[in-house]
Amino acid sequence: MPTIYEHFHPETMTLKIGDFVKVGSGTNQDGIPPSRMGHIVEQVHALPHYTNKEPVACDIWRVYLTNGKILQFHGMFLERVEE
Repeated sequence: MPTIYEHFHPETMTLKIGDFVKVGSGTNQDGIPPSRMGHIVEQVHALPHYTNKEPVACDIWRVYLTNGKILQFHGMFLERVEE
């Protein structure tokens, strides 16, 4: 059964743990290194609606950046880097 986010936004659910990504240039946050590159290490689970009985996977990702920091980003701000 798809999550609520996969149901409404299937095009954004193309990321997965282990992907090498670049944080979009329009995103600014303290701790982003100049390269803006990192690996996805976790998908965040949350309660998007009060009727949910347990947390579900959402389109928020924890990214281990090249400077050693782990920051969270919405999937729309991440671009998968191909080899």
